[in-house]
Amino acid sequence: QVSSRKLVRCKDEVSVDILDQNMADEIDHVKFAVKWFHYFCPESPREQFSVFARERFTGSLKPPFNTEARAAAGFPESWYLPLAKT
Repeated sequence: QVSSRKLVRCKDEVSVDILDQNMADEIDHVKFAVKWFHYFCPESPREQFSVFARERFTGSLKPPFNTEARAAAGFPESWYLPLAKT
């Protein structure tokens, strides 16, 4: 969001449009992933996401997080904050 605001101030509408489209695509991508976790792990999708993330990635997630975009994708903080660096 910071980059987009800077581009607005510079009146670079083409780049703003590109960033907005990228954000919409990312929200759809995350929404799709959350949907599949619910489909394949209906009993405990959040817990399975945590297991999956810990098995495949080293270290912890590093904030700041775009919580507004993640919420728009149906990706609640309870899924990723426990994996974050404190």
